[in-house]
Amino acid sequence: MKETFGQRLARLRKEKGYTQEDVASKITISPQAVSKWENDNSEPDLDTLNKLADIFSCSVDELLGRDKVEVKEENKEEVKEEHASEVVEKKCECQHPHHHTDKIFWITTSSLLGLAVVAYMVMGLFWTDQYMGWKMGWLVFFLPFIISSIAEAIRFRLITRINYPFIVVFTYLLLGFLGGYLGFQGWAIYWFLFLTIPAFYLIFGPVDGYLKAKRGIKDEDDDDDDDEDDD
Repeated sequence: MKETFGQRLARLRKEKGYTQEDVASKITISPQAVSKWENDNSEPDLDTLNKLADIFSCSVDELLGRDKVEVKEENKEEVKEEHASEVVEKKCECQHPHHHTDKIFWITTSSLLGLAVVAYMVMGLFWTDQYMGWKMGWLVFFLPFIISSIAEAIRFRLITRINYPFIVVFTYLLLGFLGGYLGFQGWAIYWFLFLTIPAFYLIFGPVDGYLKAKRGIKDEDDDDDDDEDDD
């Protein structure tokens, strides 16, 4: 009977003399996840497979139970060169993952800005109330950046990715314009909203720092410093 992935993983672990807790701590996951793999209830992703291969000093192919491919002597150098180039490409991609996400961010923001222009024109032409229309319709241009930053926060699972200062300014202006409707006159009573900006970063900055450390994420500033050192 062919050995399953879970059985193979358990065998390699025992050959190394590791417990499930040892393996879990080396790749920063829960022992329950290792147990599920060994019981063939789930499988790790590609990045985790590479980490497991390093732990057990084997290839990913061996870990997955794939047959080894024999390479003729005259082709070995060519295979080595191809493998080296693939490693360099993967390293570059891993070092700068945010480049791709930055492109998506600006495409999304640009699309939302286009919709904001349309919304502003519609409000100005058809919403004739003195507190609406052209007078305060321009506030819609805050929304693309706010929405995009919330999407970024969800994508990176980091709260401080939210553009909170933009949200505060937008809220302050909106309340100021709508003060007549809400029964509050003037803008002065809303100044306290700006005090929440430093409070937001004081509270959620350490939270995000903990989340980054837990997931092994480096700060972008550190990545930029590494790039300068490489140059």
